[in-house]
Amino acid sequence: HLSIRRQRQMCIRDRFNPFRYFKADFVAEVTEPEDIIVYNVRGIHQSLASIKELQLKGSKVWVDIDDWVERPMWHLNRQANELEITSNIIAHLRNADIVTTASKRLRDELYRQFNIQSILVHNAITTGGTQVEHELSFGWIGTLSHHLDHRLLAIPLFHKYKASRVLGGASGYVPEYWEHLQRIWSGNWQHQVKVLEAVEVDDYMDMYALIDFALLPSYDDLYTSCKSNLKLLESAASAIPIITNGGTYSDVKPYQGIRVNGAKEWRKAIELLIRSEHQRNEYALGLQDYAKDYTMQKSYELRCQIINILLNKN
Repeated sequence: HLSIRRQRQMCIRDRFNPFRYFKADFVAEVTEPEDIIVYNVRGIHQSLASIKELQLKGSKVWVDIDDWVERPMWHLNRQANELEITSNIIAHLRNADIVTTASKRLRDELYRQFNIQSILVHNAITTGGTQVEHELSFGWIGTLSHHLDHRLLAIPLFHKYKASRVLGGASGYVPEYWEHLQRIWSGNWQHQVKVLEAVEVDDYMDMYALIDFALLPSYDDLYTSCKSNLKLLESAASAIPIITNGGTYSDVKPYQGIRVNGAKEWRKAIELLIRSEHQRNEYALGLQDYAKDYTMQKSYELRCQIINILLNKN
């Protein structure tokens, strides 16, 4: 996944075969010209002016963006100077030699609103953790940047189900929002929710081994719809069936997951997957089929093509 929060400096050592030999250095700031400079636009800690100076000396710039350019009012990390940040992001995107994103909607909106062209580089994922013995559970694994999505679950999760509820991966964030998420998932404290402790990135996927199916709500606004399908891929790689209302996950086919519309359908779908192990297995197999289009090899090949384009660009 290209969502790197530090600037990435790539020093290509073999221009005739960049697919085999290259050196990538992670640095806080690039001070000398390199063949290719790659960074995530929201994680950049270097002025646009200094980037342009390096371009004048021959460096090519590859900028990745994984969220919409402006964080909405509800976002946990929206800053007081958000409009200034947004303007800076757009300037970096306009200046780049190549822009990449993992979201088709984001790619389309960048072009529609700012005439910025970008290349779609899908997320890629490997197989998730091995299932471990646990009681029948459903849940959600992620961060609180998705907290507005969960409001869609307030009514269906108020109901009592014959399965445990699991939340994982979100510890360490703003306490009041974390409590808000727990309140929704517990049905206003009516039901118990198992909260998994935050883990290192390398162990993150292991959390999926503790649930039998995942709920993937998607709030209907520009910012959320420009997110990638990463959470869907995480479930697919872990052979975990999903229930979703669409949005960011609209490309799920009927045999790959349950699409719902409204609280009543959420509740019926949850009850179905709790009741039927056969249905859980069928949707899990279908979702694994979805993941076949998002392999690490395909992602690697596309990134090599981008490197080659940049190396040969005048």
